Amino acid sequence: MQQTQFRILGTADIADLERFLERAPDTSMFLRSNLRHAGIVDKGMPYQGTYVGQFKGRDLTGVAALYWNGNMVFQCEPGDAAAIAAETLAAALPRACRGLVGPRAILAPVIELPPFSLRRAKLASRQDLYALDIANLPDETTMVARVRPAATKDRETLAAWRHDYLCETLNESPGEATRKQAYEEIGRAIDEGRAFVLAMADNLMAYSGFNATLPDTVQVGGVYCPPGERGLGYGRAATHGALLAARKSGVKRAILFTAEDNIPAKRCYESLGFKRVGDYAIVIY
Repeated sequence: MQQTQFRILGTADIADLERFLERAPDTSMFLRSNLRHAGIVDKGMPYQGTYVGQFKGRDLTGVAALYWNGNMVFQCEPGDAAAIAAETLAAALPRACRGLVGPRAILAPVIELPPFSLRRAKLASRQDLYALDIANLPDETTMVARVRPAATKDRETLAAWRHDYLCETLNESPGEATRKQAYEEIGRAIDEGRAFVLAMADNLMAYSGFNATLPDTVQVGGVYCPPGERGLGYGRAATHGALLAARKSGVKRAILFTAEDNIPAKRCYESLGFKRVGDYAIVIY
């Protein structure tokens, strides 16, 4: 029987890690995107993290990464998740883990580990995972034609929306710390060309963007429409327009996850052609 070993992954492991993650492309978008955009060396910068691999013999059989923002993301067999999580927590010290992200079956044994079992989660959300072949998107409509990339001039409005999104969707506490987080996150999204808005004249109606990107795949995230504008199709149009822009740049597939009890969001995405392909989970402490 081969002995199981764990170690921090480095630049020599990138090719093996990419091949491993490609086996489960729909559930490893954060890992694959962050690795592509920020590399595997952890200097605490955005998108960087400490990657810990599980090996059986010479074969990489699981990975977890504790990222700069305190989120731990997994790709492994459920039975290996607790051990990989424990090794990653130790390897990434003194960085604290504030969130767990991954398929439900993987997260289930992790939340039973100390220190997670000793903490009350402020969010524990069961999510449905969806995928779309972007070639099958519906035709553009007049409203969708009003979707454009977000610009620097939109940052203040979108940062305020992002603050409200973080509070409403991820149970963050309203206030200065969350406003700062929102401002930084929206700034990066705009600067990196992965933020889109539905604009009517000078009025912004809705936001959609991508929280992970690869040359052939994008992951939709952070879709937001102000409360007074909901139910009018604005969020759907913003997402539709963002996906059309991605298609023009050569992207073939889109992934997203949304709370399993968020029926309006699921109907919106299904109307664009998204099909449920699995499950996901987010736990925030």
